[in-house]
Amino acid sequence: MSQTPPPPGPPNPEEGPNPYASPASLPNQGHPNQGQADGASALDGIIPTNPLAAISCYSGIIGLIVCPCGVFLGPLAIVLGILGLKNWKAQESQYGKTMSSVRAYIGIVTGFLAVIASALVLFAMAFG
Repeated sequence: MSQTPPPPGPPNPEEGPNPYASPASLPNQGHPNQGQADGASALDGIIPTNPLAAISCYSGIIGLIVCPCGVFLGPLAIVLGILGLKNWKAQESQYGKTMSSVRAYIGIVTGFLAVIASALVLFAMAFG
């Protein structure tokens, strides 16, 4: 004769929730995106929502890497970065605001660095 084990008793409140329970039976612990705007996700950092800030970032980095191009791409990055910040502050939705501002600041800083580096390289080539 086989004996069946006794049915499980009520859960012990000192042990906490059952880790093997279905999610529907667990107490509501809040939404993982609580406090964020609807639609904000990990794609926020990948997909640019402010094209001026994205172009500013890319042109500043390219101008910094390719020094002679920094004379042209540096000022472009600075201007587009400032316009991107103005566009970011006027944006109504929260989606993309953080990365847009970061890209705009990166574009402004790398634009200034590209102008300085390219000016030094061109000065050294002319008088060196």
